[in-house]
Amino acid sequence: MNRCLELASKGLESVSPNPMVGSVIVYQGEIIGEGYHIKYGTEHAEVKAIASVKDKSLLKDSTLYVNLEPCAHFGKTPPCSNLIIEHKIPKVVIGCGDSFSDVNGKGIIKMEKAGIKVSVGVLEKESRELNKRFFTFHEKKRPYIILKWAESKDGFIAPKNQTAPFWMTSSDSKKLVHQFRTEEDAILVGRITAEKDNPSLTVREIEGENPTRIVIDKDLKLSKKLNLFNNEAKTIIFNTLQTKEIDSNYYVKVDFNNLIESVLQELYKQNIQSLIIEGGAKTLQSFIDKKLWDEARIFTTNTTLVEGVKAPTLDGEITSEEEIEGDNLSYYKAFSSVEQIWKDFVSENNQYHKLKTPESFFFCDNKKDADECAELVFNRIKQATAGSLWSYKKDNIDFPKKGDLFIVTDWEGNAKAIIETTNIKQLPFNQVTPEFAKTEGEGDKSLTYWKKVHWDFYSREMAGYGEKPSEDMIIICEYFKIIYV
Repeated sequence: MNRCLELASKGLESVSPNPMVGSVIVYQGEIIGEGYHIKYGTEHAEVKAIASVKDKSLLKDSTLYVNLEPCAHFGKTPPCSNLIIEHKIPKVVIGCGDSFSDVNGKGIIKMEKAGIKVSVGVLEKESRELNKRFFTFHEKKRPYIILKWAESKDGFIAPKNQTAPFWMTSSDSKKLVHQFRTEEDAILVGRITAEKDNPSLTVREIEGENPTRIVIDKDLKLSKKLNLFNNEAKTIIFNTLQTKEIDSNYYVKVDFNNLIESVLQELYKQNIQSLIIEGGAKTLQSFIDKKLWDEARIFTTNTTLVEGVKAPTLDGEITSEEEIEGDNLSYYKAFSSVEQIWKDFVSENNQYHKLKTPESFFFCDNKKDADECAELVFNRIKQATAGSLWSYKKDNIDFPKKGDLFIVTDWEGNAKAIIETTNIKQLPFNQVTPEFAKTEGEGDKSLTYWKKVHWDFYSREMAGYGEKPSEDMIIICEYFKIIYV
């Protein structure tokens, strides 16, 4: 799987909006074929790996490794799961599932129905990290957001009364910034940065594709002579006056009363999966304050400005640092909502500070029900949940124990509450009581309603494995108390 990830990473600058995928085929402990997705619209990794095997007769006794679930739909290319089945590959090992709605488990189910042994979750964390842009886009319905700025050692990003373009990092740092640009779909600045720095926001220091340029210009005050409006790359201008296309410039009218969300919604519509925000301070801070960022890359220089425009402030975790020709580059990761709720909880309840962040989960198997259940917990109405013994055994999951803590999220992973298990019971489906159904959040709805909803759920869950629920199937009834929202 490590080799799959190594291969996949080679597609960083060329496969978007597709994910980066690498695949390896192993026969009797030796790699006999490998491949990766090279460019959007071309063959997928599994296709390349299978094609690279010289003796196709070995495939029926081989194992295929791939860092992302094979697709099950027709897009630019046919489904990879069909090709795996066609070549009778008996075992497939997958790094992580694909949350894109056209896939999302369908490839796994299709292969299992064909008799293929499928294993999921090998280097899962690393597999998701590699495709963080892809997963953020499909799960949060917005681009993966990277904040980038340079600041003086006394904490300013620009001098007072700036009258000309200003740069304080080294030439090597500048080259790295241009490398960053080749790796992302788009780059955004505010109006003041566009005016004072007159940036091109293109890739010039190295070889690579230009990102889509984005500027926020509410009343369209910017001069059309600025570098942003040349035809070297596409430019999107968010404003309040017009939606119009002029050469490579695309004017898009958005709601400035809800600016950040409106911009991200529009970028999602345009299939832009990743975004660098380069300034200025007000624009950067607005994304930080909305908690709409995923990563920050901050250059700290040896320059002293004494006074000027203060650098933005953020609350995140430093993941790494490096020195670049006298500059210090710090990489930050935003706290996820799960990490943030646990951080807030521990700050108020110090007795838990030695515990690691609890596991998180959402209820149900669809967005509507999962979000409704999460809100019931948030409002302290739902205080029990039911799962099937079949599901626990299938996924090899340990039963929760009294005192276990969990974080409840909505469908998109937004934390809603921290809960503590208070009791666990096992009983047949036909012996679930009205009292339990009410505790699970059904309120005054009948037990008949509870049974129908859960029967339908278990039917969907088991159908992919050729099984059906029964009246005497064992249900795991977990009671909990809500300790933090």
